[in-house]
Amino acid sequence: MVSKEILKNSLFQLLLAYSVLLLLFSAGFFSRYALHFELFALLVAIVGVFAFWKQKEKTPKFEKESKAWLFLLALSFAILFFSRAIPLLSSAVPLGYDFGIYKFAFEQHALAFPNIYSAAIPHWVGLWSPLGIYLVSDLISLTGLTAGEFLNPLIVFFELFLGLAVFLCAREYFGKKAAALSVFFYSVSIIQFKAFELFYLKNIFGLALLLLALYFLKKKNFFGIVLPAGFLAGVHRPTFLVFAIAFAVHFLANLKEWRKNLLAGFGILLFVVFFYWNSFQEAILGFLLPAVESPSPGTFINFFTFQFSTLFYLPFALFGLFLLLRQKKHPEFSIAALFLLAITAFELLFYNRYLIQLDIFLILLAGFGFQSILQLDSKKYWKLSIIGLVLIASIVSLSVTVQQARPLISGQELEFIKKIPELTEPNASILVTSSYYSPWVLGFSKRKAIMPGLFESDRWNLKEWRVFWDSNSAEQAVEMLSGYEKPLYVFNGEFARINREKFRQPCFETVASSEKASLIRLEC
Repeated sequence: MVSKEILKNSLFQLLLAYSVLLLLFSAGFFSRYALHFELFALLVAIVGVFAFWKQKEKTPKFEKESKAWLFLLALSFAILFFSRAIPLLSSAVPLGYDFGIYKFAFEQHALAFPNIYSAAIPHWVGLWSPLGIYLVSDLISLTGLTAGEFLNPLIVFFELFLGLAVFLCAREYFGKKAAALSVFFYSVSIIQFKAFELFYLKNIFGLALLLLALYFLKKKNFFGIVLPAGFLAGVHRPTFLVFAIAFAVHFLANLKEWRKNLLAGFGILLFVVFFYWNSFQEAILGFLLPAVESPSPGTFINFFTFQFSTLFYLPFALFGLFLLLRQKKHPEFSIAALFLLAITAFELLFYNRYLIQLDIFLILLAGFGFQSILQLDSKKYWKLSIIGLVLIASIVSLSVTVQQARPLISGQELEFIKKIPELTEPNASILVTSSYYSPWVLGFSKRKAIMPGLFESDRWNLKEWRVFWDSNSAEQAVEMLSGYEKPLYVFNGEFARINREKFRQPCFETVASSEKASLIRLEC
């Protein structure tokens, strides 16, 4: 039988080799896809489990006296702030795809406030997002700031708020040193940066609320649970589903406190009623049923890319999960993590978008797993070498990712879109020929936008859009466009895949054009 000492030494040797490889591919010596690193990470986790088997928890004197976790925490928040602020400050064009949609939706709600159920708000705005995020934007709008002015600072604030929630939740479940490690892994997470880069505002805020709800759940503060969990229901429905799973497991595991849990559940239900009383069928059933009947991946990276983007903390996360299951502690946390893993691995509802939530759970587990490994009796230089290599490699990798972050459209295209109000009538509609530009025209043109596959203004199905894109006949295009109100304009961007020959024929007049965009008026 292999001795514990041999397993322990093997674990640290494997971790050292793994950390060196992390640094090498982060520095660009070879691709992270060149080797099966995910299998290496799994091997490290398995060896760690055997090395830790029946290990008595022991905190060395070095660990007791060390305040390194405070330095790591400060470093993590500094990395988090600058990695988010630099891409926003380096370009006049906002990041992400959803920025324009948020801008438009927030402006519509601000105009109607305090009548949050105003009929003047487009119907799709309420279906696209629950009311919770609009309450936040409405309150900010009362300061006099416009959505275009506060959206970038708001997402940075939400990122920092999520960092605080990671620390509080991890500290409550696993201790302050594990929490500091979790915050560091969050600050360098490629997955979380991608969520920021794509401007997934609701996801980020929803994750912070989820972790706060889990924090109060662990503390058994039943009144504290209600506010973050209830508000989460009105911010991001997919993330609320994760909390619902965790809460159900907690309820079953703590039947002696069923009255308090039931009271907390009733309080959360009141929030759900407040947010959805006038749109339950469309907002809840319309969200769940199509997702179950025909699972959609959602717009995000796939599971394969996810594995190789989490390599810096994947072995620690797997080890942390194995350890948590072995200890039979915190079932609400481990079951929620396994639920997310099942959704993403077996491609169930919105499986790609749930990778963002799964990543957060891996981050918390990684802090727990890494701290548990550091508590093993071993030579100090092993631990310091592994810590240093992991920190440097992950920071280098994040730096490369931040440098590669770019807006989806050019500044010239955005400036062209901003000039549309000067070129069109107030009651004009703008047909956007590519969904690539849809949020930008919606958010910045100050005109009604007709966008492929988006919201209620679109009257064509995909087949009809393809006919319009491919046709070179002006007559056919005019006939198809006759179903829309006039005055009607067509916006083409640089990346619009459309046969533009039809616009060079009678019935179409080019109102304005640039190197990258054009605006064409329907005259017939």
